[in-house]
Amino acid sequence: MKEEADIKKELYKKPSHIFVIPVLIIRGILWFPALFLVHFFLRMEVKGKENLKEIPNGRVLFAANHSSEIDPYAFQYSLSFPSKFVPLYFVSLTTKYYPVAKFGLRSFIYGGLFFRLMGAYPVYKGLHDYESAFVNHIKILEKNHSVLIFPEGGMQKGQIGEARPGFIYLAKRTKATIVPVRILGTSNLNLKSIFSFQRKITIIFGKPISHTELLGEKEELSENELVKHAQTVMAIIKNL
Repeated sequence: MKEEADIKKELYKKPSHIFVIPVLIIRGILWFPALFLVHFFLRMEVKGKENLKEIPNGRVLFAANHSSEIDPYAFQYSLSFPSKFVPLYFVSLTTKYYPVAKFGLRSFIYGGLFFRLMGAYPVYKGLHDYESAFVNHIKILEKNHSVLIFPEGGMQKGQIGEARPGFIYLAKRTKATIVPVRILGTSNLNLKSIFSFQRKITIIFGKPISHTELLGEKEELSENELVKHAQTVMAIIKNL
């Protein structure tokens, strides 16, 4: 097993090519249709945006709860365009975690090249090494771009779950500012509830947390410390 893990680490040691211009172009093309969808049909309300004003650059790790596939799409249109947080990138999974049986035709988009062109880059699970697992997102943040991550690791159907600690490592490793985000109103969302005006989405930005404010000046954190800090952030998200 250790040999297999070492091979995987070597395979994923180098990050994928990070697209910038295609991400901006696709966002620009979708900007007005998406704004119409989220603001007219879903009546999206954004709160706490003033908390983003004092962040000096775009190196931000937005940490949000996750209830629906629409969360990343709605979230990116809660940000201004242009903005220091654009292009915005996402933490996704590799293709094998989006089987046709569960995701249908969407499985041909999720996890592949087109997904990366939209800004979604995979985390590599099962490596037992955060540096290798987040190789793409480390590079993205070091370029002063922003990343949206769902610390729970999957959709929770409206309930706030426990956070996985990898995002704390990512923030510490890249010296990124963490912004806790609460997304409300997307659980069990479907086409009928969208087009019948039955839903309202609310996105709440919490106060930014610098990596030193949360994690201190220590060079490395133990797994227990990573877990502790991850749950602290999730508690903040829950209380937004």
